[in-house]
Amino acid sequence: MKERGIIFNAEMVRAILDGRKTQTRRPIRFKRPDDDCTWCYGKGFEWIECGNEHSGYDYRQPCRCCWPNNPYEVGMTLWVRETWADVNSPDGPAICYRADGNYQGWSDFSKSFGPDYGAGPSMDYEAYPGEYCMWWMDLLRGEEGHSWKPSIHMPRWASRIDLKVTGVRAERLRDINSHDVIAEGIAWEDSRYSDVTIISRYQHLWQSMYGDKHPWETTWVWVLDFKVKQ
Repeated sequence: MKERGIIFNAEMVRAILDGRKTQTRRPIRFKRPDDDCTWCYGKGFEWIECGNEHSGYDYRQPCRCCWPNNPYEVGMTLWVRETWADVNSPDGPAICYRADGNYQGWSDFSKSFGPDYGAGPSMDYEAYPGEYCMWWMDLLRGEEGHSWKPSIHMPRWASRIDLKVTGVRAERLRDINSHDVIAEGIAWEDSRYSDVTIISRYQHLWQSMYGDKHPWETTWVWVLDFKVKQ
């Protein structure tokens, strides 16, 4: 079955670990249509990267030729990429994760991937130099000269969380409901919150991640339901 890396920030990683997050949304990057596209160009409508805006209509679903191939499918594995660092620990060389400050020793990776997995747990310092001299608690305290590695640079072997996709659909971002917001990991801590309030909290989170690149009103997203693989 296919595998695909997927980035989550620290807040969302904690929500996954807590069992609160079982859904995620990813922007659909539509293809620019051909000039003879009767829907996008034939009627003089201006192409917008996240969809088509039609005078007198709501934001409509982009035409068939504009849709990209869906990169996700039910049953595929999403391996989580998160902020990390290679460190030294009471258990020897390890990988530390910023979301919760926990680490996994090298023996944990060896059990999963064997003695050598790509550029991973071979512990060949000459071939794969790292920052294993950093003491994990010094890193967590923010000591000078200690730094984290961006999630985009996390290799497959260093990932500690695998997710199995259980559902895939496409929808407009703004059509999210309160139940899906909770599935996204946004805590509904007070029953007095209205649907508008909790949806606004997710809207704020989305805009903090994507800014104006993927606007709330016009963006279409892949909605992925998932469960943590044991």
